[in-house]
Amino acid sequence: MREFVYLSDAKLRQFVPEPRRFGRQGTIRVATPIGGVDLEPSKDPERSRLRHLQQVMRRIDLEAEWFTEPGLRPGRWIQFEAPLNLVPLNGPFRSMVLFIDPVRPVEGYETPGSIRLVLHGSISHVIQAQLPEAADQPVVPVIASGTGGYGTLAAFMALLATGAMSWTADELAAHQDPLAPVPGLSGSMGEALRGPVVRRGTVSLVSAVDRKIDPETSAWMRGCARVTANLARRGSEATARYLIASPLYVEYAPDLP
Repeated sequence: MREFVYLSDAKLRQFVPEPRRFGRQGTIRVATPIGGVDLEPSKDPERSRLRHLQQVMRRIDLEAEWFTEPGLRPGRWIQFEAPLNLVPLNGPFRSMVLFIDPVRPVEGYETPGSIRLVLHGSISHVIQAQLPEAADQPVVPVIASGTGGYGTLAAFMALLATGAMSWTADELAAHQDPLAPVPGLSGSMGEALRGPVVRRGTVSLVSAVDRKIDPETSAWMRGCARVTANLARRGSEATARYLIASPLYVEYAPDLP
């Protein structure tokens, strides 16, 4: 049995089955020795949802890349296996959760600190039984002014929370330029939130989580996510590549490492 931690119905709805060639499946008439019996197609919504998930997963398996591959572009699907902490946020971002891998090496994990995996999603898509017991004390990303300031982090978090980072690959290609304005935002807001906001916001956020989360509390999980941004090392202060992605699903992986 598979134990899901997170499942995004919003992403599932993006995949629409192709229409049946001969129209919609209807009632089936089965002849028996004592007469005919009408059989209706299954209308169990949960069973239909799981069947649709399986179809989507098979489709994504054909094109998804492994999360440690270099050069991953925004919009691409990735598969991952990693020790992760489930981190609920608070304040204006209480609707968000993060999955973040630990900063310190974990036995069996192939990217100990060289790639930081940051998954962002909606708390409404978390299987409620999986929320941490300390959910009433979620991480508060308070950042010292010397690391870019809370304003930078808040702007970055707003991009994630509002979906403004869900751009096309072509738009995000230009966004890799640190002087490029953030796509999808017009006027002074778009000019103010330039590329460095994403980088500094990511570093500040991950640092804040690292200070509050014990690596020993991470659990091995696997899943599938769509890349939001792939931030390569830059400058002497950069020690890791940051892969930001939004998950379709996350499940426990008791067979790992």
